[in-house]
Amino acid sequence: MRFKYISLYQIRGLTHKPAEGDIQLHAKENDTISLKAVLTDKPDQYCYDIDRALSLGNFLLRGMVGQQDESAQIKENIENIQKSRRGKIEDSEALIFIGEGKTEADLNQPLRDTDDYTLGFDIINKEDIVSLFKDEINSTLAAFCLASERIPLQIKHLRSGVFLIDEQAKPIYSFSLTGSGEAYSSIPITAELIKEAQGQNQSC
Repeated sequence: MRFKYISLYQIRGLTHKPAEGDIQLHAKENDTISLKAVLTDKPDQYCYDIDRALSLGNFLLRGMVGQQDESAQIKENIENIQKSRRGKIEDSEALIFIGEGKTEADLNQPLRDTDDYTLGFDIINKEDIVSLFKDEINSTLAAFCLASERIPLQIKHLRSGVFLIDEQAKPIYSFSLTGSGEAYSSIPITAELIKEAQGQNQSC
């Protein structure tokens, strides 16, 4: 079954002009998986599913799944998650890694199946999926830092998530039963910086 891995980083020290749109910094694929990195000042569009999974996970912990006003509360929770993230990122940049591929999934005992999503426990091994992209992500981050060595960048991992996508393009969320102030300056993103970062990454 197809999976998607989203990992979000805050890049402090860069500014993004809205007119520039999203910038694809890196893309690589082989016969089994693919990974791309996108610089954006609008991460919400990429993080919706992991935001919804986080909201549903909170509902599960509180025993609130299945309540009559669940949809409205989940929507409100997602909006709060997005608002909090925008506050953290503020005027800095967001770097989104998007990994995709196929994996084995255990759907014998789904917790809940709705028109919009499916919930279950330990459907996939998320750690194995994350490990597929770890080296490539670290290499891309290192290349980006090397390309912008004039102004040291501050990189902070904000959150990540893995989910499945079924044949009807419906997401499947898997849950596990386990349960300082800094000063910085910013430089604008330029074509030269992007080219250098891509070149550094290819040489790693």
